[in-house]
Amino acid sequence: MIKKQLPLFPSLQVESVECEEWSGMPEFIQEEQKPYAKIIVRFENDHDLKEFEAMIGQKITRRTKSIWHPKLTRGINSNKRYVDES
Repeated sequence: MIKKQLPLFPSLQVESVECEEWSGMPEFIQEEQKPYAKIIVRFENDHDLKEFEAMIGQKITRRTKSIWHPKLTRGINSNKRYVDES
């Protein structure tokens, strides 16, 4: 079911956001990446934190809330584009 997008400025007369170019295109669904497992690791001091950081090869600070292991490469698919060759 496609929901109609509400206009940002309802008082203005703006053409429909839906274009003929998008008609018939397949719906894109991005599956959420869920972790296989999740653990909480506590460190007694900064030395222990730095030692763990070196072991896993990732930068961790006292403000770090979570990490992926192995390190998640963000933007790995950022160079993928759909191009109309006509």
